Order: sequence, then structure tokens, then C-alpha cells
Amino acid sequence: MNILICDEKKEFVNEWKGRILKFIPNDQYIKIQSCTSVEEAKEMVNDIPFDIAFMDTEVNGESTLELVKDLRAQNHHCAIIFVSNHYEHISQSFEIRAFQFLFKDIDDEILESELERATQLYIKHKARCVLHTMEGIETFLPDEIYYIETRNRKTKMMTKRGEFYGEVENMKKLKNNLLEFGYFQIHQSYFLNLNSILSVRKGEVQLVNDEIIPTSILNRKEVKEKLEDFLKRP
Repeated sequence: MNILICDEKKEFVNEWKGRILKFIPNDQYIKIQSCTSVEEAKEMVNDIPFDIAFMDTEVNGESTLELVKDLRAQNHHCAIIFVSNHYEHISQSFEIRAFQFLFKDIDDEILESELERATQLYIKHKARCVLHTMEGIETFLPDEIYYIETRNRKTKMMTKRGEFYGEVENMKKLKNNLLEFGYFQIHQSYFLNLNSILSVRKGEVQLVNDEIIPTSILNRKEVKEKLEDFLKRP
């Protein structure tokens, strides 16, 4: 994950670099670039597609709005976080769909919370599910998959593009990652995207593609609670 920090004061840049590193998970690969001018930032953006950018609304009297355009040209999903005491720019920052506007004296609790939100956005847009098939590698976004079926050491992915058979390098890791996207082990053989459920019946669920998937009888209570929680969501 590439992060940019741009502010005219070097002390502020160094302080925020340290604060950000304190809250990023240890297993999360990140690279932080910092600068004290818009011109320097633009040069960095030409070479690096940043995922998160912390910047003042003005740096040395120069607006950073053009910098925002360059960031989004490189990565449309870049989370723009303004860190500024220019209160008069709050409204304008949200007109250009900034991810957040923070004041420079915010406490660690707020920073940690906003950094977590931005990191989850990064994970959402970077997440890929890779299946090695006889025809080659197939890659899917989490919301493309209805379910993953594992049976007799074979893996089937039922997706919006059809069904695919193959192997996953690390199924446990893949499933752990997909938990963030509303997946659940609804049956010993089925790891289901709960967002694909059309209706719930006794002992089974119907999916939006009209398939019927059985629910587990081994952990029936857990499955029932999970489905109830899902159905209560707005």
C-alpha cells in the first residue's frame, strides 16, 4: 500500500509518518512517501499510484486540488484525506469527494479510526480471488463469487461468470480474507457469500442465481445466528 504525506512543514510530515506507522497492522506492507511542496508531490505521483494521500488543502500557499486530480488519474480509488486547519475549505473538500477532512490536532483515536477505514477501502479494491484451472489462472473480485465449494479435494467457484473448477494455493488464507466481505462457512462444503442469498428456508438457502445450498447440521445454532444477523442488516 502506497501512502503520500504532503505538508509544508517537515516536522509535521515526520510526526504523521510515525503516527501512521504506529497504527498500520504489522503484516500490512506499506511504503510511505513524504514531501513539502506540491511540485515535489506531483513528481512522485507520476511514478507511484498512491492508495492513500494525507495533505493540507494548501502547501506553501498553493492549492492541492490539482494534485488531487493527478492522484486520481493514477488511482481512481485513492483515499484523499485532507489534514488542515483551513476550516473554510471543508465544504470544498467534500465537493471533490475527499475521503475525510481532519484537523491537524486530532488525537490518536480518531486518526487510528480513519486510517482503519481507509485501509479497509484499499483492501476492498485490491482483493482478488485466484483460481488455478486447467485452462489457466482465473481471477475474481469478492462480489463476483456466489460461493466456493470444496469437495473431495476439488474446488469449485460459482460466479457471476459461470462455474470454474481448479485449485487455490492457500484456501485458509483466502477464506480469512473473504470474511471481510460477508462470507461465511454455511456448510462443511460451502463457503458462501451471504450477499448472494435470496431467501432462507429450513435447512437451506436459495441464492440469487436460483441455486439451493444446504446449511450445516453440525453447527446449526451458529448458522442460524449468522443468517439472522444477516437478515437484520439494513
